[in-house]
Amino acid sequence: MTQAAWEAAELCTGRPGKAREQVELRHRSIPGGYLAVAHADHLRRLYRIDVDAADTRRREALVHEVSHAWVSQGPLALMEGSAALLADCIASKVPGLSQ
Repeated sequence: MTQAAWEAAELCTGRPGKAREQVELRHRSIPGGYLAVAHADHLRRLYRIDVDAADTRRREALVHEVSHAWVSQGPLALMEGSAALLADCIASKVPGLSQ
């Protein structure tokens, strides 16, 4: 699923995302009511995605967090909005991916 989201994001943007060679995926309880959280290093490369293991929307959240490999700088509201738009494009490329 993550690989399909990644490939769709490359189609949507026309460029590769910024990530380390391996991106760790953790399923765990996330405090603060978040469904998922993307983690990037000091070079803004995605290196880990934490997804709430119990949430029924975790597939949707994972697709959104994958998009942060393309959207990782700027004001928080613009980053999240851009990531949401990219996640919508990803979902349109691979029907059923985020459901």
